[in-house]
Amino acid sequence: MAIPAIANAEYPTPQEMLSGLLSEFRYGYERISVAVNVAAGTEPYIRYLAVANRLSIAIQNNKLALADISPLDAAGDALEEICGVYGISRRAASSAAGLLVITTVPVTAIVTIPTAFQCTAPDGIQYRTTAANTVTTGDTVEVQAVTAGLDTEQAAGVIMTWDSAAIAQLGQNATVSSGGIDGGVEADTDEVLRQRLIRRLSFPQVGGNAAQTTSFAEDATSAVEAAFVYPAARGPGSYDVAVTGAGGDRALSAVHIGTATSAILGNMPGNADLNCTTVAEQLVDVMMTATLPLPVNAGGAGGGWRDAAPWPSSIDTDTLTFCRVTNYVNGQFTVDSIFDPPVMGKRFGVWNPLDSTMYEYTIATNPAGAPGAFTFYVSGDAHSWLGNINPAVVFRYVSAGAVNLKLYAAAFLAAMEGLGPGEKTASLDILPRGRRNPPPDVSWPMDLNTRLMSSIFAEYGEVSNLTYVMRRDAHLASTRTAPSVPATTADAPRILTLNSVAFVAQVT
Repeated sequence: MAIPAIANAEYPTPQEMLSGLLSEFRYGYERISVAVNVAAGTEPYIRYLAVANRLSIAIQNNKLALADISPLDAAGDALEEICGVYGISRRAASSAAGLLVITTVPVTAIVTIPTAFQCTAPDGIQYRTTAANTVTTGDTVEVQAVTAGLDTEQAAGVIMTWDSAAIAQLGQNATVSSGGIDGGVEADTDEVLRQRLIRRLSFPQVGGNAAQTTSFAEDATSAVEAAFVYPAARGPGSYDVAVTGAGGDRALSAVHIGTATSAILGNMPGNADLNCTTVAEQLVDVMMTATLPLPVNAGGAGGGWRDAAPWPSSIDTDTLTFCRVTNYVNGQFTVDSIFDPPVMGKRFGVWNPLDSTMYEYTIATNPAGAPGAFTFYVSGDAHSWLGNINPAVVFRYVSAGAVNLKLYAAAFLAAMEGLGPGEKTASLDILPRGRRNPPPDVSWPMDLNTRLMSSIFAEYGEVSNLTYVMRRDAHLASTRTAPSVPATTADAPRILTLNSVAFVAQVT
């Protein structure tokens, strides 16, 4: 058995150490032509077992000690001690914040809502207004959760109830606005803390440079996943900072932007021309052709496609037609495949952008209709969500059924969530000094390229090939592989965010 090693250090187990000691003991006597018995239960065996057990404690302690001083291996208190040397501490959980759309009775009434006026969500989480507001029906007020953590986030459309009826003419309920209430994050895990340390070591910070400005924003609150600096993008003496949130919703509320802004200005009070924003999400639809093993009953190795002839396939994509669910009425699906018709019994998947999940189905009836408008019923995951949004506007692209289809989609989503924002301008006069920092070729890439597929290849060995056949602005026919630039350098930079993803079978 090979001895475990880290660099040049060896860490034998007690049994490996015992075997080595007994071998040396036996071979030493063999050199003088004396045969000794070192079997279990003999005096040499008992003696060297005790020695091995004692020495292994010291060896393991050495191994642990080395791990505790390595930024890559340390955990818990040891990691915090290393981080403390570089001025990094574990950030506490943050409270989600966002806007509520209020109502008044009558709708033309004008009311004043004071600071810290409280409301409660259906799940019992409480929120308070962050400032006094004079508003009427349709206006918004900003609120922040009283507690902290991931569970303080709320989706758009959630109905809040004001805890007090003390404000005359204020409607009892308010609705979470389209941006949702976000930025609720748990305290830094060891891995998040480690990545912050690695960034600190990778990008030296001094004199208010871009790396130091970035750290001021990121250290301010755990709601900030990462910060990006655009030096002098708006002219000499200016500096822009864009902050992102973790997860699918990369944009942050004004509360968290304000926290990051205050932290930067507090640490660099002499630099007043700061423009701190969040990012503008640029939704994209993605489809890939994939090469996977066929099922065992079709002569394949299994673990790949669910059907011997997967549907949909590149038969359609080769003609630049991409199969979608175009209608859903009373449980009946309509799909627009043209050259590759659906067949009863075939398995497929549809990505739901509402909860960022791939749902899987089986065609349960013989498809009716004609190319471009096949209809059928299905069995499988719940599918009432398909009717939540007008399918003529929101395209539901179809994936071929695969054993690990849901996992492929989740892996690609995670890769997309590792993208950073794009540039603020395409001007060759500004870019030399105003380019994003850290640059995308060093950290936080910004393009929708083949590197994003690496996580699928690394985790799922049955995938032998993936090829993009569609990268588009969500719901549109325009190709999108990189973020577009905003209208002005003062606007928030754009960041590619996944709207939908699909995998279809490559047919040779």
